[in-house]
Amino acid sequence: MSKKLFFLSFLMLLIASNLFSQILDDSTQTVYDATTTNFKYLKDIKFNRNVSSHPDTTITGFERFSPMEKNRYKLQDLGLSGTSTKPMFYKPPSIIGKTSGYYTYSMFGLPVEDIKLFDTRSPHTDLYVVFGSGNRNITDISFSQNIKPNWNFGFNLLWHTMDKQISSTGRGDNAVRGLSYNFYMYYWTPDSNYFALGAYTRMNHKVAESGGVDTTGFQNNNDFFNDNAEVNLEEVSSSELNVKYYLYQQYQLNPAFAIYNEFYSSLITNYFSDPQVSTNQEFYDRILFNTTETWNKNKINDITNEAGVKGDWKKAFYNAFYRYRQVRFYQNYLTDVENKTEGYVGGSLRYDNDSSYYLMVEGELLLNNGNHKIRGVYENRFWELSYQRMMYDPGFIHERYFSNHYEWYNSFGSVQSDNIRALFKIPLKKIAIRPFLNLSMLKNYIYFGPDKMPKQASGFAQLYSPGIDLNFQFGKYLHWDNQFIYTFKSGDEEARDVFRIPPIFVNSSIYYSRFMFNEKLLMSIGVNGHYQSNYFADGYDPVTQQFYLQNDFELPSYFLANVFVNIKIKTVRLFLKYAYINQKAGRGYFATPYYPGQPKGLDLGLSWMFYD
Repeated sequence: MSKKLFFLSFLMLLIASNLFSQILDDSTQTVYDATTTNFKYLKDIKFNRNVSSHPDTTITGFERFSPMEKNRYKLQDLGLSGTSTKPMFYKPPSIIGKTSGYYTYSMFGLPVEDIKLFDTRSPHTDLYVVFGSGNRNITDISFSQNIKPNWNFGFNLLWHTMDKQISSTGRGDNAVRGLSYNFYMYYWTPDSNYFALGAYTRMNHKVAESGGVDTTGFQNNNDFFNDNAEVNLEEVSSSELNVKYYLYQQYQLNPAFAIYNEFYSSLITNYFSDPQVSTNQEFYDRILFNTTETWNKNKINDITNEAGVKGDWKKAFYNAFYRYRQVRFYQNYLTDVENKTEGYVGGSLRYDNDSSYYLMVEGELLLNNGNHKIRGVYENRFWELSYQRMMYDPGFIHERYFSNHYEWYNSFGSVQSDNIRALFKIPLKKIAIRPFLNLSMLKNYIYFGPDKMPKQASGFAQLYSPGIDLNFQFGKYLHWDNQFIYTFKSGDEEARDVFRIPPIFVNSSIYYSRFMFNEKLLMSIGVNGHYQSNYFADGYDPVTQQFYLQNDFELPSYFLANVFVNIKIKTVRLFLKYAYINQKAGRGYFATPYYPGQPKGLDLGLSWMFYD
């Protein structure tokens, strides 16, 4: 607690010094700040989007620092940020070809797509730190500097550590240790005809696997939240190492025609290690050949090269491409390496009629087997409609796997996915009403069954998720933001039973926000909450890092509330939050069967931007 008290004292001094200095010197003008600093993403350049953004300096929702909170609780994890995570609602993959099938740590890196390409007139630094309850600490640093007016260098670093919630030996007994960073450089000629971006990214994410709470001698669910609760696994760990090299180039011959090339090489390695299988043997369903230890290593090497043409004509944009992809997958208990060579063709068309409407269609075809992705989007001032059709390959792990605890050999077909989203915007003065519908129709979906092995569902499943975003403003300063989602399923029994989603899902936030001290300080104080109904959530298997179907443990419905204060002074933002304030002694909620959720605690955070 001493670190938090020190940090809180530092924040109070920071607030006082900033307020005092600004009140004394109103004449000082900031030459560079968020309003004079712009950035684009790679997709904006690749698809000729004439947009740019300013650094985020808002404080609405600033207290949401974990992936779970940032995604408005639409994720399932193991009760602790940084542990294996999957989308709660169905989300189609981005690749229609072969993948490893491992995905639960993919959101904790720093992908190239998220790099902010600043056009900085001065060095830009963004420092973000969080001291969370239970020693959940995050440090996120980004830096960008123009070497010359048309030559920029930058880097991002994300470091987070999370202590164990259960069966901890004390402070510093980490459940999660993650380090991600990237370096990038981009250059464009003075006439802007040529642009190049090179990047290197690396993520090393390590997790101590608990296997959930040991329920031996338990009388009811309240025993899960006993301070003396023990876990099922000791000295067991899993990790992911992800390294990627990236290069993008384009040359503009004229506004209507340009050529581009996108190349990357990635190597992703997943590990699972249990050096004392004999101690943990009751946890495993089977031990095939080694009663002493288990060490799994799976890696996928992906080399992708895309060449294409693109251009603008008046308000329209087009592009067409050919993509070559070579994928190699290796498992340490299997001697041979699986090799796949894939060829893709595709393109897109877009028409943007200023603020009146927006229309886009895109598609790609995998020449090897006919897998495809077709997507269309239409937007105007009153409604949005999107449709996506996909057929995509099963992952390598779904079809062939051998380790100390499992063995299977499958021949699965492609998964078919149709996804429709409709959103309606009802313009009112102080009430924002946005009803929406998400509809997913799936055939031949691949999942892990109760035996923790992959299966392919026969027949169709339809997932309906109607909902509404309903936001109110009372007077000048009081806001109440809400989201309600109701989910129901139809279709063939086996296919629809595969998808486990809470029927009722609610997010709500009520807060008072206004400027103070002659508009030198912006403060927001309020409470946000989340509710979801009971359901049979997927279980988790640390050996394969996969979520699987289970019918023995129903997660009870729960509601959690967080009280927060967010403050902004000049380029500094900070938050103070008491998470899960409504938790009762000896009670709690479950994130996944046998994995309790995050308990109550005090979280502190700071974001500080520098422009020199």
